[in-house]
Amino acid sequence: VFPEVLPLIGVEAACRTLATATHEDYCPEAADRGRYPLHFHGETGQVVHSLDSLEHTPGYRAPMEMLSALLDWAEQAGVDGIALTVRHLVQHVWHPGVWTSVMERARGGGPAWQAVTVELLSSGALLANPVTRRTAAGLLGTLSLEVDDEGYQRLEDAVLAAAGISSPDARRPDTRVIDELV
Repeated sequence: VFPEVLPLIGVEAACRTLATATHEDYCPEAADRGRYPLHFHGETGQVVHSLDSLEHTPGYRAPMEMLSALLDWAEQAGVDGIALTVRHLVQHVWHPGVWTSVMERARGGGPAWQAVTVELLSSGALLANPVTRRTAAGLLGTLSLEVDDEGYQRLEDAVLAAAGISSPDARRPDTRVIDELV
């Protein structure tokens, strides 16, 4: 049903609906373990530390199907559609399972995803978050072979940003995060 409804409600409303479907399984303890600031195209959001994957949300498969339909639409719309979708996801969705799924799609998505994912990773949040780190590191590795020198520098800066986010002392980055990512 969601693929048919998406053109009627628009991307932002679809992202808010996905946020509602995935936020129900939020527990306050997850935020206590960490909130990681996420930035994209001037929008700020967060990804929290959560023990549950997207597959275990109260809506069962519905959030996964919603996200799949949303990303299918974005890819059909091209790089502008992908950027628009990611911007609205950053604004509304903090569930790490959503971001893991987005990164998995991006990793196999080709050139249309490249600039979007370099910017998405640049805040360091998805690399710092223990739940999304493995997938973000895989995406980082794929991108590092494909981007130009400027993109490569942005990816290196993202690793340093992740280390800074993970450190209790902003003046001393968490070198364990750097070691894991390198």
